[in-house]
Amino acid sequence: MADRSLTQTEVSLNPASSDMVDITIDGIELSVPKGENIIESARKAGIDIPYFCYHPRLSKGDAANCRMCLVDTASKMPDGTVRKMPKPQTACTLPASPGLIVYTNTEQVFKDRRGILEFLLINHPLDCPVCDRGGECPLQNNTIFYGASSSRYTEEKRHYPKAYPLSTHVVFDSERCIQCARCTRFSEDISGDAQLALLKRGADAHIGTFAHTEYNSKFSGNVIELCPVGALTSRSYRFKARPWDLQTQNSICSRCSNGCNIKLDYRMDSVVRVNARLNEAVNEEWTCDKGKFGHDYISSPDRLTTPLLRNGTEFQPISWGQAYQLLVAQLKKAGGHAGAVGGGRCTNEDNYMLQKLFREQLKSTHLDSRWLPAPAAAGDTLYNRTGFRSMGMSIADLEDKKAIFVIGSNLEDEQPIIFLRVRKAWRFKQVNVVYAHSHVSGDSVSVADFASPLLQYKAGSELDLLRGVLLSLLSGNPDGSAKLTPPVAGSVSSWSLDDIVAATGIDSSVFADAAAALRCGPAAIVAGSALQLSPHYGEAVDLMEAILAVLDSPGNLAVPVLECN
Repeated sequence: MADRSLTQTEVSLNPASSDMVDITIDGIELSVPKGENIIESARKAGIDIPYFCYHPRLSKGDAANCRMCLVDTASKMPDGTVRKMPKPQTACTLPASPGLIVYTNTEQVFKDRRGILEFLLINHPLDCPVCDRGGECPLQNNTIFYGASSSRYTEEKRHYPKAYPLSTHVVFDSERCIQCARCTRFSEDISGDAQLALLKRGADAHIGTFAHTEYNSKFSGNVIELCPVGALTSRSYRFKARPWDLQTQNSICSRCSNGCNIKLDYRMDSVVRVNARLNEAVNEEWTCDKGKFGHDYISSPDRLTTPLLRNGTEFQPISWGQAYQLLVAQLKKAGGHAGAVGGGRCTNEDNYMLQKLFREQLKSTHLDSRWLPAPAAAGDTLYNRTGFRSMGMSIADLEDKKAIFVIGSNLEDEQPIIFLRVRKAWRFKQVNVVYAHSHVSGDSVSVADFASPLLQYKAGSELDLLRGVLLSLLSGNPDGSAKLTPPVAGSVSSWSLDDIVAATGIDSSVFADAAAALRCGPAAIVAGSALQLSPHYGEAVDLMEAILAVLDSPGNLAVPVLECN
């Protein structure tokens, strides 16, 4: 069958209108949004149109290059006659229009599909038995279902170096590439690092990075799943297993607090790869590289499988029974003076049992879970002021805002999936993004790449920065002061913008630009570790709540925790 691995959702970035139009596909009459791509309209009717380059989450500007989705089309004229278009059209870019008639199963369409597949296979190596994509390859599936039984091409295929290490995690086999441009569009549309591009032209065209530098994206693992032919494969999964060898367990990534839905593929009790699992409310179908490649410790040969007891400078293996006896003896000896540090990556059940053991059995209250110098439990501080402990909205809700203010967070590292959502809101929905941080990351991608304005303040002046934004919002807004929350209303009159400019190092005009960008509609604030770890975190929460109140967006505050639990 045709590729179904990436059609789990009806999401589309095609700018379809809310106006509905009547079209006909293979005799089925449909009412669809005007401008919707025909390939998406056909899916609603249960009609399969094969493709390689199309993807519902990628922009259509560089699509329509594989030509696999060709269909015959016609238009119904005002006098009732049907006028057929002289050439086939690509369904992934053809917009729905009134009276459009589409044929997906004519003899000419089948002939076109066979021809396209024959061209794609001219230089594609027939190394399916050793290709990691074998068994879950759209090119395999489409060739079997739509292609010819044999090839007329007898000349020598072109050859490139095999298994080129594109990055730490991704290996590239240029011979297999069909130049669908999915990976390059992901690099531009989703991750934003724009490191992959189609280099040269004609027969010399190939995917690569400029000057053949390392592909160091923080989201590189996604191009492996996007690639429809096995040109981009995982270096850690290479030659480890076949899809039919694997068992799959649905799970949640624990490398950060975003809660990405993932699938753990394992073979013979060893985890061999991690793939994204669809969840529109969280990670859509993306992962960061920490989540995709950071679970190798689970099946690492370096993991301890037996307890070790220190004897001088040496470690000696002991049994679990001996280990428990030693541990229990030491805990009983310490009694109420024993202490425990729970983990932010442990489950609720694990941490509950830990505190129950210490409080009830050892009569000890020396419990903590913090590994960073937080002045107090950040979740408690936020809860006492807002009624929620981390997020006042869902990750998906960020797309519905007109402005997003990111402060004190290298979002691409701390909250990578929230970073992708903020970038998506900016790129595809024209959301204003304002970014404030004392240190702008020099990494391959950052919120600073697309935010406007950018407020780079002096380290430690977060409160002054928030006061400056609030004063600029109140400037020329006589009704704004009445919306201030009580902790802030009594002190705002004592602030001086000149003092704030001196403290933060940010010009007053930049504060004004930030206020103008935030005033455009419903706004949200995403705060990071610079605020959570600040000794003035409580005051910062009050100021952020005041800013949102003035913007008529109360509650739209997100302070994502720094660990998964």
